[in-house]
Amino acid sequence: MEFRITSKVKLDQLQRILYGESLRDAVFVEKVGKELVESSKVEYDVLLLKEKDIFGLRDYVKTPSFLIQKHDELRGIDKFSVKLQSQNPKFDTIILRFSPKDEVNLPKFLKIFQDTFKHYNLMEPFDRIEKAIELLNEREEDVEYRKSV
Repeated sequence: MEFRITSKVKLDQLQRILYGESLRDAVFVEKVGKELVESSKVEYDVLLLKEKDIFGLRDYVKTPSFLIQKHDELRGIDKFSVKLQSQNPKFDTIILRFSPKDEVNLPKFLKIFQDTFKHYNLMEPFDRIEKAIELLNEREEDVEYRKSV
């Protein structure tokens, strides 16, 4: 398992105007996500993504990719999604969304995810990443504050 993170992306008003509605895709997928994957020296077997905005990354990489989200009873499950429920009651039920490109790989990866989910919370690493990002943001704000004083 590898964690990758970038520094905060700051966009100016001109970039927002030029990119318009395609801004999120252009920044999250084409710029940040694609560059993170391509810069890795490791060849991944699979990418687990938590943010829906970056799921389009699958169009730019050869690695099978899955969007992982907590299951919401109010949302339906489409034909490119699979519901996973752990035997461990402490773990939330999750939904794995896959690209049509990865439908052929689904049985192989689904087995791995199901076996792993018996003992490990698949969402937990993302929780740790979010906490780490919050800490980095706090440190950055602290440094900026000290510079202004």
